[in-house]
Amino acid sequence: MIDNPLRRRHATHLRWRPPPWDEHHPEWLQLDRALPADHRARLIERLVDQLDCQPWLHDFCAGFGAAAYPPQLFLKIMLYEFDQQALSPAHWRRHCQESLPLRWLTRGACPSRAVLYDARRRLSPAMLLQLNQQLLQQVRTPAGLPWRASLDGTFVAAKGSRHQLLNLQRLDKRLGQLQQAADAAAHGSIGRRPSWMASTADGRSRQQQRYQKARERLAGKLQRHQRQQSRRAKTKRRSAERVVICVSEPEAAIGKDKLKVVRPLYNVQLVRALDGPWLLGYGVFAAVSDAGLLPPMLERLRTLTGTVPHDLLADGIYASVLDLKVCQEQQVRLYAPVGAAAPRLPLPIVPAASGGVDPPSPTPARPAKGYYGKEQFAWDETTQTYVCPAGERLQRIARGHETRGEGRSVGVDKYGTKACATCTQRSRCTRSPRGRLLKRLVDEPLLEELRQRMQTAAGKELYRQRKATIELAFADLKEHRGLRRLCGYGVDQAEAVIGLLVLLHNGKALLKQRQAAATATA
Repeated sequence: MIDNPLRRRHATHLRWRPPPWDEHHPEWLQLDRALPADHRARLIERLVDQLDCQPWLHDFCAGFGAAAYPPQLFLKIMLYEFDQQALSPAHWRRHCQESLPLRWLTRGACPSRAVLYDARRRLSPAMLLQLNQQLLQQVRTPAGLPWRASLDGTFVAAKGSRHQLLNLQRLDKRLGQLQQAADAAAHGSIGRRPSWMASTADGRSRQQQRYQKARERLAGKLQRHQRQQSRRAKTKRRSAERVVICVSEPEAAIGKDKLKVVRPLYNVQLVRALDGPWLLGYGVFAAVSDAGLLPPMLERLRTLTGTVPHDLLADGIYASVLDLKVCQEQQVRLYAPVGAAAPRLPLPIVPAASGGVDPPSPTPARPAKGYYGKEQFAWDETTQTYVCPAGERLQRIARGHETRGEGRSVGVDKYGTKACATCTQRSRCTRSPRGRLLKRLVDEPLLEELRQRMQTAAGKELYRQRKATIELAFADLKEHRGLRRLCGYGVDQAEAVIGLLVLLHNGKALLKQRQAAATATA
C-alpha cells in the first residue's frame, strides 16, 4: 500500500471508537455465560489477540475525522464469517445484528455495510502476508526435521461476470457510445441509452474509466497473442477476435473452470506441509495454467517461513527444465511425474519387417503420421549421440535456444546425420531433404535424475502423500469455507481473501495443537 505522509504524521494521534460493550457489560456477560468454552468465536478471539496489527493502524484510520473501529475488530469479523462460509460484507452486516456469537466477539459493535466493504478493501495483501508470517514463525516441524511440502493450484471463479466478455471491436464500440453520451449530456439529454450503459453521468464516467483500463490490458493480451500465433502454422492460428476480456474484472485470466465454463478466473496456488496441517504458502495469479508458477511460489515460501522445503511434491506441469534448475539452485528436491525417456544403449537390435533394424522401446511409441518417434532413437551417454533404428549415429550439429512461457528460454541441441540420404528406412523416418533432426535439451540430465528419483521405492512412497495433503486443503477451502467464487474485484482483493483463509486455517490448527498439548500435559 502507498505510504501517505499525511497519515504517517497523524499516526500518533489515532482515535479509536470503542465497542458499545466492555467485558463487564451485562449483555456481554449474558452472552459469555451462554457461549460454550470450545466455541469457534472464542478460538477466533484468541487468534486475533496474539497477532500484532500495530504497523497497519494508520491504514485504517488517518488520525482525523470520525473515530473508527480498530482493525482487530474487523479482523475478528472477517475470520469468523469466513469460518461460516460467508465471504460477502453484505452478509457480515446482517450477522452482526443477528448472530449471538458474533455479537459477543464484536462487543455489540455493528458496522454498516459501507464500513465493512471499506475495511475489506483496506486489508491489503501485504498486511495479510505479514500476519501469516507472524503465525508461521510459531510453527515448527516435529523433531526439528526439514520441511516437506506439496504444491498444487486450482481455478477459482473471479467476481466479474462471464457474460461481459468483449473483444477489441466491441470494446471500442462501447467506448465510442460512452463518449457520444458524454457529449450529448453536455448539450442536453442523451436520449435513449443501451441497457449496459449507466444511467447517471458519474456512473458513465466511472464506466468509461473502467473500459479504458480494460482496453489497455486487452492491448497487451493482443500483443502476446500475435507473438504466439506467429510461431504457429497458418492452418493452426487463432483469430484475434477470439481474444476477449472481462470489463468488470480486467486483471483476471479468461479460461475454463473446473466445470468447463469459459469465465474470468484466478489461479490459486497453495503449499501444504506433509508433517503437519500447516499451509506454508499461497499465491493468486492471473494464469490459466500452472506452468511457470513454481519459482514465484518458492519465493513466497521463503518470505513466509524464511526457508524452502527440502522435499517438494508437485504435479507434472511443474517438472519443466526451467523449474528443475530453480529447484537445484535453491536446494529443493522435487518429486513430480515426467514423461518416458529415450532408451539407452546397449540395446538388442532385431531385424525389422522392412529389411532394417528397430531397437525395442520400453514404452509404446506414438510416431506422428506413421514415422518413427523419438522414443525409438536410443541415447548413448558415452559418445553423447543418438542411435537411429537403422543403426546410424546422430551427432550434435547445432546449439540454440527456444522461448518458453513468460519470456524464459531453454538451451536446445540439434542432432542429425548425413546417412539419411542413402538410408533404406528413410520413408519411415522423415521426408525432409535435410534428413531426420532430433532435439535434446541441454539440461536433460535434470529430467533424467527426476525420472530415476520417481522410480525408486522411497520416491513412490513419498509421492503417495501428495493426494492426502494438498488435495484435502483445496477440498476444505471449497466445501467448508465457500471458496467457489472470489468476492471483491481485482487480484489484490482475491489475494487478500486467500490470505485470510490461510490465516484462519493455520491459526485454528495452531491453537488446537496448543490446547491438545496442554491437555496432555495436565
